[in-house]
Amino acid sequence: MMRSASIRLIRSLTLRPRGARLSLRAEGNLRSRKLTSAAAPAPWRAVFRRHLTLLLAIKLAALALLWALFFSPAHRTAVDAQAAGRHLAVAQQESPHD
Repeated sequence: MMRSASIRLIRSLTLRPRGARLSLRAEGNLRSRKLTSAAAPAPWRAVFRRHLTLLLAIKLAALALLWALFFSPAHRTAVDAQAAGRHLAVAQQESPHD
């Protein structure tokens, strides 16, 4: 009798469907039951979703700050051909077609 109860317990623990959880009845037997609310996520998923959203918001704020500090239009200089030539120390040559 004891052996068959332990075998049933092992089978119920290993062969239970995904989304099922165990509960104790008044007799002390274990049984498997489905979750009743499919809309309610598991508590760890809500915490994970909140944590992931917070990290993505922090990352977006850091990227916006980096853009504002280093890549915004206020930090760009106007570059023309003569200024680029002076910077590269290239003398402007006369073209044979002029």
